[in-house]
Amino acid sequence: MTTQERIEQEALKEFVEKGFQNASLRQIMKNANLTTGAFYKYYPTKEALFDDVIGRHAEKIYAFYDSTLERFSKLSLQEQTEQMVEYSENGISLILEYAYENLDIIKVLLTKSEGSSYSDFIEQLAIREVKSTVTYMNDLKAAGVNTKELDEDTIHMITTGFMNTVFENILHDVPKEEAYRRVILVKEFYAAGYEYLFGVKF
Repeated sequence: MTTQERIEQEALKEFVEKGFQNASLRQIMKNANLTTGAFYKYYPTKEALFDDVIGRHAEKIYAFYDSTLERFSKLSLQEQTEQMVEYSENGISLILEYAYENLDIIKVLLTKSEGSSYSDFIEQLAIREVKSTVTYMNDLKAAGVNTKELDEDTIHMITTGFMNTVFENILHDVPKEEAYRRVILVKEFYAAGYEYLFGVKF
C-alpha cells in the first residue's frame, strides 16, 4: 500500500466516524503511522482530502444523473413524454444502486459534509432536475400544450421534496429492495402530479 493510499484509508474511517468538520488531520496521520508534515506532500488542505476520498463519490452520482438527462434531452418532445417515467426510474435506480454499494460514504455526504464543497449534495441534484424540467415545460408550452402556470421556484420545491424522499431511505437504513419499492411508488405519485400540472399523460 502506498503512502497516499494509507492516508486515504485512514481518512475514510475518520470522515465516516466524525464527518468533515470534526475530522482531525493529526488523528488521520497518527492512525496511518505518518507525520502530519507528510500529509502536505499529497494534499494542500483537509477539504482537498475530503473531495478525493468522499467527494469523488458525489461526482460519480452527478455523472450518472447528467448522463441520463443528456440522453433524455436528445429525444423529441413526444418521445420525452412517452419515456419520461422510464428515464426517471432508470436515473433514480442508478443512484440508489450506487448509494447502497457505498452506504457509509453517502451518509457522510447527506449528514456530515457541512463545511465542505459537497454540503449541498442533494441541492446539486435538484438543480440539474429543475433545469431539465423547466426546459421540458417550456417546450410543451411552445407546442401549444396548456400547462399550469409554474415558476422555477415551485418546480424546485417539488423536486427537492422528491430528492429528499429518495435519500430518506439511506438515512433510515431501509433495505435496498424495499427502498426501490418505495421510491417507485413515490415516483408514480409525483408523475401523476406532473401530469396534472403539465397537461400530458406519461
